[in-house]
Amino acid sequence: MPISDFPGVAKVAQNTLAYVLVDNRKLNAIPLPAEPARSLASEWIAAHERIPALLTKLRIAAQQRDLALTTGAFNAVLGEFAYARSVAAVLHMTTCSEP
Repeated sequence: MPISDFPGVAKVAQNTLAYVLVDNRKLNAIPLPAEPARSLASEWIAAHERIPALLTKLRIAAQQRDLALTTGAFNAVLGEFAYARSVAAVLHMTTCSEP
């Protein structure tokens, strides 16, 4: 789907948001490990908690049919997912660090 398919992008953002919210509730229910992994695990969860706001910005930008805002929001979402995967890799969470 091209980024200029604004209705499609908005729909994907909304559908992804629903999954992310469910996943975030599950993540927050998991006890954090002991140090030294605790701070990294907290950062991994924090990265996931930033994603809903970014998906909402993406949906709104697509609904406004603003290509620059949609592209920027899309890149922000991808960047945050990539960051979360990189933290997961440091924690040796192989399933979570795969793209």
